[in-house]
Amino acid sequence: MSAASPAEICDNLVEVQINSHPHFRRQGLATAVAAKFIKHCLTNKFKPDWDAKDEISSNLAQKLGFRSLGKYEVVNLIVL
Repeated sequence: MSAASPAEICDNLVEVQINSHPHFRRQGLATAVAAKFIKHCLTNKFKPDWDAKDEISSNLAQKLGFRSLGKYEVVNLIVL
């Protein structure tokens, strides 16, 4: 089982989030739901964005037509 959802929405930009149950990986489900979600975004005038956290995510994004703009470091801040 796989699901696609917006991880974040800002103006007309939608960050794509894909989750797949470990038992159902490597069956093309993530590709299918991601493609459908991206098509839905584009049909509704939203620009899909992909922020890959690992090589698997990056490979899926590239398979779907996304291109890397480079790597960056994430800094998590905690406000006390």
